[in-house]
Amino acid sequence: MVERIFIPGEDDAGVLALRERVWGKHHPHNSAAYYEWLFRKSPAGVGSGIVAEHDGAIVGFAGICNRTVSMGNQDIRLCHGLDFMVDPNV
Repeated sequence: MVERIFIPGEDDAGVLALRERVWGKHHPHNSAAYYEWLFRKSPAGVGSGIVAEHDGAIVGFAGICNRTVSMGNQDIRLCHGLDFMVDPNV
């Protein structure tokens, strides 16, 4: 098993396949459009995270999405951790 930095775009197919194995084929968050919005086209910026690979397949993922929140008159950029997943067959 190897852990490495998630690469948006390059790792999309592997993470989407992992989502399907973890959450089931028909879960609404398995949509490629939803995933792309979370990690590549969010108004707050491109996401990040860590993937775990075994035999060339992504078997784990911990994602980080950028978000912007407002406190008073100030906008603050923060990270939102999500998609903590491990393949059920691992």
